[in-house]
Amino acid sequence: MVIDHLQAHPDESFTAVRISRIIDKPSGAIANALSRLISLGVAEQVSEMDDATGVHLRGAAHDFSVRLLGGICGIAGAFSVLADLAAFLRHMLVPAAASEQPGFGANWVERSLQIHTGELTPERGLFWHPAPSTVPATDDVWVHYGFTGTGMWISPSKGRWAILLTNKLYYTRDRDPLTAIRNAFCTAAFS
Repeated sequence: MVIDHLQAHPDESFTAVRISRIIDKPSGAIANALSRLISLGVAEQVSEMDDATGVHLRGAAHDFSVRLLGGICGIAGAFSVLADLAAFLRHMLVPAAASEQPGFGANWVERSLQIHTGELTPERGLFWHPAPSTVPATDDVWVHYGFTGTGMWISPSKGRWAILLTNKLYYTRDRDPLTAIRNAFCTAAFS
């Protein structure tokens, strides 16, 4: 079905989520199918240009620190499709409601959303840090930024989460243009 859809629309760009809505199949399954089609050369994943090879990166981390360290780096973020990130954030808000434990529970959630850097700046939790222009004790809005510009926000006290998917690296590594968009998105989601 995925191949049929892509062949019917050869000049359009699609995400797994968009295709899943059109053909009414789970986005995770579509993402797996797209990965297979990319590996077979049937579809192309467009992303940042690799300076060393002059080719768009495929199946590799965009973060140059991660690439330098062979694909493993403590600062590397979460990489997945929207549906999986949403499931992760829903679990973060209500870990006890999960039908099966994904390897972390309420204790990890609570500890990850606390400052662990003492007096150092910027403040950091585990995986998370306080959203810009917020105070953890009163606002309780935490964010995790991905290297490509994606952001995930969560606020247990508000019972809310938000995700902004981007690929700024196709255009530039400059953080400034996306920073204003991220901050406006956070304000809109948590005001």
